[in-house]
Amino acid sequence: MSCSSDKTITEIKRGSTFEQTITCLDESDIAVNLSGWTVESDLKQSAGEDTLLSFAIDSGDFVSGIVGISATSAQTLTLPADYSLEYDIKFTEPGSSVYYTETLYLKTSRHITD
Repeated sequence: MSCSSDKTITEIKRGSTFEQTITCLDESDIAVNLSGWTVESDLKQSAGEDTLLSFAIDSGDFVSGIVGISATSAQTLTLPADYSLEYDIKFTEPGSSVYYTETLYLKTSRHITD
């Protein structure tokens, strides 16, 4: 299974809402039906560090292989500014096999307008 997003590096200003969509395909480039799967994603400064936030998971399009992750503006406001943070997405199928996306990056900056 491979999962791709439009961006490997996403830039946001702290205090902004964050949303990203991931599409999962099998070896034949056919959407993987993720119904019944568990999906998790944590944002960290780097692997092995403490979790800065756990993304909310939108399972509305799991049957089409599409997963949405998001964080509220209040959550991103707590992130350190001017950092390149790391995350991946963990997929656990009902049979307990586990898959991960490539490492993705969220670059933060300070907002200017109050």
